[in-house]
Amino acid sequence: MANIVATHQRVAESYFTDGTISLACPPLKAVLEIMAHGKTAAGHGLESPQVRSLFSRESVLASDWYAARLDAKQASDEKRLTQAVASLYEFLDRSENAEVASRLGLVARRAQIQGERVLVGSAAYRAGLVGTIGRQPL
Repeated sequence: MANIVATHQRVAESYFTDGTISLACPPLKAVLEIMAHGKTAAGHGLESPQVRSLFSRESVLASDWYAARLDAKQASDEKRLTQAVASLYEFLDRSENAEVASRLGLVARRAQIQGERVLVGSAAYRAGLVGTIGRQPL
């Protein structure tokens, strides 16, 4: 057990050494602080209600860091679909691709992706992301 604890402490300390602790969301940051130093920067231990509350569903869903993850996911999905539409326009604009485009139904596919991109940019899509892990905003 002592080996496991020592390994966890060493790994947690590496987050502070290389600065990646700044990328951790508050619940993870609290756990890493406790693993590395025995308590959080505010002096709370693992059994502290302040630390425990960081992990409640309500706390996570109401947090700014979680909202930023969902916003990053929506932006990433919209960017991916925008690039897909642009690639299809570029492909379809070349006359040498006409036969392949027709065979694969790429005009219809482009229209479908354009519709998906509009949906992904909507407030309804963003609301539908609540409860997912989202995406790390880097």
